[in-house]
Amino acid sequence: MSKLKRNETALRDGHQSLIATRLKTDEIIRENSGIIYKVASTFRKGKEEQVLKHIIKEVYIHRFDIKEDTVIDTFIRNIAIYAVVLNLDSSERKEIIDKLDLKEDIEIKDEEAVYEILKQNYEKLAINIEERNIPVDLKETIEVYFNEIKKQTIKKYTKGLLLVGVFIICISFIMIPHYAYVFTPFGKVFNSIHNNLFTNHIESQPVTTESEVKADMYNEDVIDLVHTMANTLIIAENNNIKYGLTEVTPTTIDIAIKSVEEDLNDKVLEKMLLKWKEGDFSNATKVHNYVWRILGGEVGYAIAIDEDAIQKVISKMKK
Repeated sequence: MSKLKRNETALRDGHQSLIATRLKTDEIIRENSGIIYKVASTFRKGKEEQVLKHIIKEVYIHRFDIKEDTVIDTFIRNIAIYAVVLNLDSSERKEIIDKLDLKEDIEIKDEEAVYEILKQNYEKLAINIEERNIPVDLKETIEVYFNEIKKQTIKKYTKGLLLVGVFIICISFIMIPHYAYVFTPFGKVFNSIHNNLFTNHIESQPVTTESEVKADMYNEDVIDLVHTMANTLIIAENNNIKYGLTEVTPTTIDIAIKSVEEDLNDKVLEKMLLKWKEGDFSNATKVHNYVWRILGGEVGYAIAIDEDAIQKVISKMKK
């Protein structure tokens, strides 16, 4: 029976509505409690409670086997027999098989072989259920088991979905570290993983020193100066710093502010740079992306400040 061909059947009948199938399973459980109890009593007389839950679990597992042309009575009976076989130990299986007085030898440990024999000879073994008192609360008992199994299954799949969700989110943050900086405190970690996996380590770029910065510059040169200064203070998406680095010092900050004020007359940028003069570089990503857009930037978007680099600049400014 190959575990009732669970995987194969699930794939074949995957088009069935999950909700409809569950509702159908609920109905089958309620309407066929007598058949379930009869099988349990036939093979586990006096110990029905021990196997009822196991049978209900098997019915739930095989709910995708139920199709429009399924003979429900036979389906329930066979599922129940199979569940009982799984529940019996070797001595109990042997005791039942011996009642059939078969000429052929049966491998007691072979669950599939025992199942086939008991299924084929069920009518010879089946007790007369009418001679036994079916518990008044049988349907209620079975319903309790069924609901418990459903809750366990839902809990298991919910946990699995949560783990899958966390995995997908982590992969997303690794692929696009910018979002990790926005939504988590672990932006540096995800950015580092991304760089190790997908980018070559960026070779050290020469840094333009304070003495190399010209005091007189115009238009785009001013924007370029601010951009290359900001490059030393930020972490770029994919670690892509491609357009130069300029040392950030009180002198280069003053040159940048004066050039912006006199040549560009850009009050927004001037106001942001005045914070740098005060030793506040918390707006470095904002400054960078402001001038980066003016320059028509395509790569190197700033996603976070480089706290270590900023601390070094502040320490030098205090000397």
